[in-house]
Amino acid sequence: MTQLVGVICENREEVILISDRMVTTADGSLAFEHEPKVEFIVPSALVLMAGSIHEPELITDARSAIKGKTPLREIADIL
Repeated sequence: MTQLVGVICENREEVILISDRMVTTADGSLAFEHEPKVEFIVPSALVLMAGSIHEPELITDARSAIKGKTPLREIADIL
């Protein structure tokens, strides 16, 4: 089971993100440590990932849609 936590603190000035690094097959027969499940989408925004193996494609597509100049609220809508 993927563990992802995001906490906003210090009067909304700071964020703490936590993720595990384990990947497990659906039937639980295989588990191994993987790359971090945290990825910068733009220099000022990180994404926590859980689910399928398609996250790299989704992040690449989102980066193309964002083009580096989009306000954070619009980045969230794109994701």
